[in-house]
Amino acid sequence: MSKPDRGFLSAKWLVTAFVAAIAPRAHSAERLVDQTLAADSQGTVEIHAVAGRIEILAWDRAEIAVSGALGSGVERLDLTSAAGRAQVRVVLPEKKNRLYVGDGKSTLVIHVPRASSISVAAGSAQLNVQGVAGRQELQSLSGSVETEVRADTRVKSLSGNVTLHAREEAQVDVETMTGDVVLTVAEKPAGAFNIQTQSGKIDNCFGPRPIKAAYGPGSRLTFGDGADVGKITVLTTSGDVRLCTIASVNSASP
Repeated sequence: MSKPDRGFLSAKWLVTAFVAAIAPRAHSAERLVDQTLAADSQGTVEIHAVAGRIEILAWDRAEIAVSGALGSGVERLDLTSAAGRAQVRVVLPEKKNRLYVGDGKSTLVIHVPRASSISVAAGSAQLNVQGVAGRQELQSLSGSVETEVRADTRVKSLSGNVTLHAREEAQVDVETMTGDVVLTVAEKPAGAFNIQTQSGKIDNCFGPRPIKAAYGPGSRLTFGDGADVGKITVLTTSGDVRLCTIASVNSASP
């Protein structure tokens, strides 16, 4: 099975997402959707959305189900599947001058087969993923990202905050510019941690303290046994990073 494209956000996609996010609301009403599509139980699901809120839930069916409301400026919702790869795409109208005017915000709940791998381009949409057991490739422009990690996971965001709950040992790569990162693990895992920020702060609830840069405001936290399994890399420009176990987070709750 081929891996999702590891390239960052394309220029065309960035422009479309930005203009849709700042455009004024259209006067027409949102449209409800409720669609299903047969899918490979261990295939790849690609999801493209510009704005709004997207919730991706795993279930034990060999099909994809999409329900919710499309923004008033959305042209349609496309669901396609071929050769083990399915696509869920929120389609905006194509304008001759390429300037989008309307409300591209959609609120969708997307059920996918539990063993699927997913590749998501979320724009300014808030993204929440639960229960997906396969690989995850998640990209965001300014929307927040929250997911459970059960296999190798890669997240890239410009200004959106990222929250990861690591349920299994896996390779995790996170990159943000200004977005903060919160990573919780079930227990102190085997593997290696490499966390760096140029001007943000690093807070570690277990293990060693971060080392401040000799010059400038940045800091770095590197520890672990060097194993490839459970290797976690977090890189930010100005975002803060918080690393904790779930037990420590729960004990700190009132």
